Amino acid sequence: PEEIRKHVADRLPEHLVPAHVIGLERLPLTPNGKIDKRALPEPAAVAASGRAPRTPLEETLLALFVRVLDTTADLTVDDDFFHHGGHSLLAARLTNHIADALGVRLTIRDAFGSPTVAGLAELVAAEEDVRDILPPLVAGEGEKGDGLPPASFAQRRLWLLSQLDGDSAAYNVPMVVRFEGGGLDPAALEAALGDVVERHAPLRTVFEGVDGEPRQRILPP
Repeated sequence: PEEIRKHVADRLPEHLVPAHVIGLERLPLTPNGKIDKRALPEPAAVAASGRAPRTPLEETLLALFVRVLDTTADLTVDDDFFHHGGHSLLAARLTNHIADALGVRLTIRDAFGSPTVAGLAELVAAEEDVRDILPPLVAGEGEKGDGLPPASFAQRRLWLLSQLDGDSAAYNVPMVVRFEGGGLDPAALEAALGDVVERHAPLRTVFEGVDGEPRQRILPP
């Protein structure tokens, strides 16, 4: 079976490689001549071949692996998520659980690129290191204080891209809304939108460069 998996893995994307390979003399069929999936044998659990978790982070990630995969296999930190029944939907569920448990948002691409507990632990640790060196954001500092709060990591990244691309509209999202049936009160709509902008400071925030670093300036309503 491992030789078959390796042969397939050399020719197909990772997410199309079967997690288990079982040899059968013939496929069970229904009376209609279709494959009887219910009669197929359950794959045997894959024997653990890696190391045990060494840190609380690895223990947490391993527990999330077991929970998402809903498996009774004795997984290790070196076991591949996709070799134990994982797929793109389960990978999305895994990243959501990681965000809830650890406060770090990974992507599905991260899960495919580092499909083991050990690999994801390195990514999570790296994200935490980056978060630790960023200056803290103080809520309301731009409105109530004298200084300009620093940009978040995601804001800083987009600000740097805007400096490189100039007047690019790559991150603009145009939208047209058509009101049908009559009864629209333009004054009431304008007032409602104005209330939203007044209530939510991010809608009134612009970014200024201060000593080469982006800062947030919250404009008055």
